[in-house]
Amino acid sequence: MPNEKETDTKDKKVMLEAASSADMVRTVSSDHRRQYANNVALGFSSWDMWIGFGELLGHTDKGQPIIEEHTRITMSLEHAKAFSRIFAANLAKFEEQAGEIRYFLISDEVKEEFEKSDIPLK
Repeated sequence: MPNEKETDTKDKKVMLEAASSADMVRTVSSDHRRQYANNVALGFSSWDMWIGFGELLGHTDKGQPIIEEHTRITMSLEHAKAFSRIFAANLAKFEEQAGEIRYFLISDEVKEEFEKSDIPLK
């Protein structure tokens, strides 16, 4: 079994290779469409993970947000882990070029969840 350094090195190489699209030809299917999302929900099972994308439409009279989910992507846990690493690597690359992405307008509930996690909130 490789040590952590070898695994980290291998993972970084995989992320950089997967993040580079210079050697790929991308096409768009006939039913392709772009969707705006300002809300994301995640779910897991023993075999896969789903990511639901939606848009905040407003709030109820009681202040509850009304979210319309328009897209749900389901992938294996292995693909989800690879996706998370590629996504993080691309965000880091973007921030190197464009500057830090800062959080804004975070509710107390969301802030509490971030504080419980190991995700830095700046």
